Amino acid sequence: MRDYGAVRRGVDRSWRRLLVATLVLLGLGFVALPTAQACACGGVFVPSDSTSTAPTEEVMVVHTGTGARAATEVTMRLHLRSDAPQAGLVVPTPAPAQVRLGDADLFGSLARATTPERRARWHLVGGDFDAAGGGVGATSAGAPGGGVQELSSVDLGPLRATTLKAGDSAALRDWLIGHGYTVRPAVQTVLDEYVREGWAFVAMQLTPQGARLNGALPPITLTYADSRFVYPMRMSRAAQSPTFVKTYVFSDHRVQRTDASAGDAETYFAADLRTRTTRVTDPIRPVVAKAPYLTVLTQTFAEPAAQVSDFTFGRAATDSEQIPIAYDDKYVFSRAEFAAVLVAVLLLVAGVLVLVRRRAGARQRGGSSGS
Repeated sequence: MRDYGAVRRGVDRSWRRLLVATLVLLGLGFVALPTAQACACGGVFVPSDSTSTAPTEEVMVVHTGTGARAATEVTMRLHLRSDAPQAGLVVPTPAPAQVRLGDADLFGSLARATTPERRARWHLVGGDFDAAGGGVGATSAGAPGGGVQELSSVDLGPLRATTLKAGDSAALRDWLIGHGYTVRPAVQTVLDEYVREGWAFVAMQLTPQGARLNGALPPITLTYADSRFVYPMRMSRAAQSPTFVKTYVFSDHRVQRTDASAGDAETYFAADLRTRTTRVTDPIRPVVAKAPYLTVLTQTFAEPAAQVSDFTFGRAATDSEQIPIAYDDKYVFSRAEFAAVLVAVLLLVAGVLVLVRRRAGARQRGGSSGS
């Protein structure tokens, strides 16, 4: 006779081995967390004995002016979890940037402005188990002597931002290391590219008032001269996991991406906000006054190291609006109601069939007796 107790004990041991192996793999995953991550337009740096998770980032890009007077304004809000007592962010810009704090309610205002329109959508059956839903200077020359030139520095409360110009990548790396930044090789490779192309950098690090770079930071706005209309993205090549990017882009007209990595970019929202005044609240009124058309673009990069380039924007072929729609699904019958109706119909059909057969049998018996 088969010993089912032994079989059960063998199964239990197998499950225990599987559980232990899973916990070991998870532990290795935590130990292997990178010490610096890339976010959408910059690199986050923490000491080598600290850990950080990749931040999420919300970004608004505003382009105004033409020719020598053209400028781009980038406002970002980062969410970062780190146990580091020291941390920082480095953002490359095509020209030296002016830095200030942004409006704390800016991204809430953007969410309200791009809220989907709600429409009813009817279905015959469903509902029981459905989810609920529905002032900028021109580009400067390289730093004297091939070193690093500190162009400006500003205290932003929990952060201090320094605008830099580097004459060579080794000097930039030495400056960063000297100021407490731990530079991973993957991040350094991208920094080298920007240095060769003559870009500037904004280095942000904790001031003595801050205990650690952890949680949501206040929005930070960078403004730089920019005739190309470019948003720096190459730092995210150092990201070690898929990257999702959502950009709120303000300009005179609807825009589209024109860079090499724009193939899978999707337009989530496009509209002249002067026609949607009820959706425009105070934090974005000054932006709408100078660049009224908002285009919201999204894209996911499965392999950032091989796919990402800087984002560049150009005027789209049309200024037609594209408003997202959220459907309120409504149902003639719930599943339970439809099942009850179906049973009733089947019973009715069965009753009719029985009645018809009985009448047919009665007619046959009447005909037989008459004969």
